[in-house]
Amino acid sequence: MKRRVPALEYLATWIDKRVKSDFVIDRDIILLGDFNIPSRGSSTFKAITKFGLTIPRALLGTKGTNLSRKNTYDQILHYTGYTKSIGDKGGVVDFYKNNWRVLFPKTKFPKMTKDKFTYQLSDHLPLWVSIDTWTDDEELDQMLNP
Repeated sequence: MKRRVPALEYLATWIDKRVKSDFVIDRDIILLGDFNIPSRGSSTFKAITKFGLTIPRALLGTKGTNLSRKNTYDQILHYTGYTKSIGDKGGVVDFYKNNWRVLFPKTKFPKMTKDKFTYQLSDHLPLWVSIDTWTDDEELDQMLNP
């Protein structure tokens, strides 16, 4: 995972420069994706959050996003000072709840294995967070108070 640190630091630096640019009006960046971050204490997590990107409060108690629920490879991050539209609801969509056979019954899919199953859908569980899309007040505030 250490080999990912420079790329995540570069991304964090680019986002920080963009947010601080005098030529940017819309500063409420929400970063999301699979960054292969094993834990919130890892060097990869520290690299992407070094300039203040944070996890939405609604996701702080979430368990892992891989199928074993041990690692949170996927992230949703934002700047609390700029992004006020993140809601108080969020979590992980556990679409199989440790029983992939419900989705692929043995009678219909006898050759399906758990490993093959991960290639049918995903080997990660999606994160979600509520976002208030009515942002007219926030946009006006950003334009009047750059």
